[in-house]
Amino acid sequence: MTSGYAGLSALSDPVACLPPEISSDIFLHCLPPVPALDLPPSGARGGTDTYLIPLLTVCNAWTTMALSTPDLWAAIDIIFPCAERFPEILETWLQRARNRPLSISLRGNFDDPSVSAIYAIIWK
Repeated sequence: MTSGYAGLSALSDPVACLPPEISSDIFLHCLPPVPALDLPPSGARGGTDTYLIPLLTVCNAWTTMALSTPDLWAAIDIIFPCAERFPEILETWLQRARNRPLSISLRGNFDDPSVSAIYAIIWK
């Protein structure tokens, strides 16, 4: 069974009819002030980057638009403890921000072993 979004096309998706700059602005206005990237350790309950994942999964056009909008990726709220794969995910996130000024918030348990790896990525 496929998602109801899978069949979207330029004919049925009003966003696809807009210029990319306007669609990107609409995406940006849907963001929280500082997006939280909460990837808890394996087995723990918690959220992920829930506001961007839906944009990436609607259709290829939305995925392309979200990935080519660096401002979507320029702010992040990192919550410790983190999943083991978090440093790799953070690197990808920051690459997508390209040369935009970053807004990074850190919170949680700073005794977490991933803190030093996260700091190393942020301060590259």
